[in-house]
Amino acid sequence: MARATRISSVGITSLQHILSALLAVICCLAVGSYITAHWVENQILNTDNWVALVTPLPKQPVVSEALGTYIGKHVFSLADVEDRITSVLPPRADILAPPIADQLESITISTSKKIVASDNFQTLWSGANRLAMNRLVSQARGEPTALQKSVNERFNLNLSGVNGQLRDKLGSAAAAIPALQPASQKALTLAVSLQAKRERLWQVVRGVDYSAAVLPMVAIATLCGALAFAQKRRRTVMRIAAGCIVVILLELISIKAGRERILGLVQDPANIPAISYIYDTIVALVRHSMFWALGVAAFIFLIATAFGPAKWAWSFRSIVRLDKLAATRIGKWWQNARSTVRRHQTVTYVVIVGLALAYMALVMELNSQSSVNVILLTLSLMAIVRIVATPRAMRATTSPKAS
Repeated sequence: MARATRISSVGITSLQHILSALLAVICCLAVGSYITAHWVENQILNTDNWVALVTPLPKQPVVSEALGTYIGKHVFSLADVEDRITSVLPPRADILAPPIADQLESITISTSKKIVASDNFQTLWSGANRLAMNRLVSQARGEPTALQKSVNERFNLNLSGVNGQLRDKLGSAAAAIPALQPASQKALTLAVSLQAKRERLWQVVRGVDYSAAVLPMVAIATLCGALAFAQKRRRTVMRIAAGCIVVILLELISIKAGRERILGLVQDPANIPAISYIYDTIVALVRHSMFWALGVAAFIFLIATAFGPAKWAWSFRSIVRLDKLAATRIGKWWQNARSTVRRHQTVTYVVIVGLALAYMALVMELNSQSSVNVILLTLSLMAIVRIVATPRAMRATTSPKAS
């Protein structure tokens, strides 16, 4: 009987160790995923924040150079312009049409660059981005009509207002460019291919919304669960902190790899500086968040290490008088609180579950997101009760000097 009991105890301990390790891994992945999901949700899929991010871009020389060149070439059709120039030249002067067209194209591109860098274009650019992002996000989060489904297959920025500005700047020379004529039906748009079907894109948007709302509770619940099942909680905290550092570093590496991949897809090398600047601007906030998360994880790792059995850790705790904390009034109150929770552990579990069920039944608007968060919160509170009720004794209870 005693042997069977020991085997059963070892089996339970092994199962708890496996659960703790599994929950620790999920916690690290949840933390890393939440940083990315929160950035996409808050910076990319929030129209106001997106517009605030991209509005200053045309003011940057590398961006105005590339965008101005694109607009100038887009409105300039060499064949049509040559035909128009030829029609007004004397018969023997036809040979002058190509160089005149080339010069007019250069003037058009140069004028486009100046327009892109102007305040008027910044207003046009801001409005086009707001309209495009509002259309994309509203369709992804709502129920778009059949017409909307057929229209929005790309992220389209309508920049047709530039045509009038170019026509005014070029004066009489604009008469040779068909795309700049008031009767022209050629719309000036900047279309960004999303390389995904509409339905897939909308699923991604909804998935990001869901992840940004649920992942924080996933991280908290798995952290509490890992500590509740762990035999050595200090080491578990260190492992989770180290795991978060590894995950975040991998994400930073993936950002760099994504940059190189995107630049490798650019067909015109002249656009690489602009694309590079835009990419760095967009990912700047998530990189900043990741660096902050790295600092927090490193700090937690050092604090957990400082509570270890190493000699320097004992010296540190002695200097800050943490070794005397148990004898203080706060320390005694904490020990009494742990004893109380231990005596009423089962009752506390029942109360937590009962309150959660009552909240879901009487107060909460029931949906999958809120339901998952309430369940995770309930599990987190139960794990905290277990942590408080079942303290793990430190391996070394006396100072190395004393021993």
